[in-house]
Amino acid sequence: YKETGLTPDQIREMDKLYTEKCKELAAERAKNKWIPCNERFPDADNYVLVSFENCSSPDIGRYEEDDSGGAFYPGNDEESYASHGLFVNAWMPVPESYQDDRNLDDVTANTGTPSDKRHGCFGAANNDCRFCGDDGNSE
Repeated sequence: YKETGLTPDQIREMDKLYTEKCKELAAERAKNKWIPCNERFPDADNYVLVSFENCSSPDIGRYEEDDSGGAFYPGNDEESYASHGLFVNAWMPVPESYQDDRNLDDVTANTGTPSDKRHGCFGAANNDCRFCGDDGNSE
């Protein structure tokens, strides 16, 4: 430590901070990790990102259970992936939507009003548009 110009207490504090940041990074990585179906299934009726054993492109689907078992379904479809010949082998939570760092003033200045759909709102399907409100319609 002598060559660093830091005291032993400063080195210990840096080591503590490094350990905390490593734990935070591990927790973030765990959030974005594929979960094999042979480990567990997602909660029913939640949208998840799915991976297939026989297709290289992932998709967004949902998992449903009934008395005879469970199945993954594409989006809001009534037919399962398996009925289309696709076999889900892993899943992960859908990542959070991108949030532009610009504020509402920037959007209204560039597009006229928040009701101008050029700010990226998809209406009621979006449900969390910070410009339009819950129903996707600006007041």
